[in-house]
Amino acid sequence: MALDYNSEGNYFDKNTLVTYNEQGVITFGLMTFVILIVTLLMIKKIKKLRKNHQV
Repeated sequence: MALDYNSEGNYFDKNTLVTYNEQGVITFGLMTFVILIVTLLMIKKIKKLRKNHQV
C-alpha cells in the first residue's frame, strides 16, 4: 500500500515489469482473509470429526 501510484491508480515496477493496481490490494487482501477464515473453520471441523471417531 506504500507504493507510489500514479493518478490512474497504477504502479509499474521496473525491476519485475509488473503493473500493480491500487484496488487490487484491497481485493487480494479480502480474498486472503476469507480463505484464511475458511481454512481455520475446516481445521476445526476436521479436529472435531477426528475426536468423535476415536475409540
